[in-house]
Amino acid sequence: MRDQILALLAETHAAGEVKLPSERALATRFSVSRSTVREALRGLADQGGIVANHGSAWVVQTGTKQLIQALGLQLQFGELTYDQLLESRLVIEPPVASLAAQRRSVEDLAELQRLYLFMSEAEADADFLRYDIAFHEQLARCTGNGYFVLAVTPLLVTLSETRQESLIENSRRTLVLDEHRAILDAIHARDPAAAGSAMLEHIGSFARSVGLTIPMDTAGPRRQSAGNRTARPRKAAAAQQHTKESDG
Repeated sequence: MRDQILALLAETHAAGEVKLPSERALATRFSVSRSTVREALRGLADQGGIVANHGSAWVVQTGTKQLIQALGLQLQFGELTYDQLLESRLVIEPPVASLAAQRRSVEDLAELQRLYLFMSEAEADADFLRYDIAFHEQLARCTGNGYFVLAVTPLLVTLSETRQESLIENSRRTLVLDEHRAILDAIHARDPAAAGSAMLEHIGSFARSVGLTIPMDTAGPRRQSAGNRTARPRKAAAAQQHTKESDG
């Protein structure tokens, strides 16, 4: 029974849903009693897989919050380092950007453009960082593979304190926007190689700004250093013009 419900949880995640069928519906589906279903559900709840919603329905835990907490604890107790989180980003995000360039829809592109515009207009550092993370999450969604969202989000949120300090201390906003524009342009052009390269450069630029070590065997060859490029002015009007482009 428990294994059957676990399989259903996987289906629910894949479908983008969070609410499980009622106990009665589950009992009918699996041809068991409601008490058997209830016992299995409570066992899964004890393990953190699901949670009761107002006592009348069960919803699937997204897993992202738990992963963020786990990463934080592992950093606190020295089982992980920020360099290792950075290495994970280097392995995951450039291929994600490449896939996003291949698979994104017109709606996906419009959402990326919207988030970029919000970043360009954000005044508070916390708002800028929030839209920055949302931009990267949307790139993962553009792949059509929900696992990438689950993999990328905890890394970004866990590194967010370091990233915010970088924005405040080094006034990197204009450069970060320039790097995001390069990624966005590659996604718009459906250019996987350019998207992956732009993401790799963006992560490397962040690493250098906060003094993290870039694993050379992971990073591979880089184009001209982002620190040597001339950053484009941050203009909301330019972002708005980009949103009007048709999906040719």
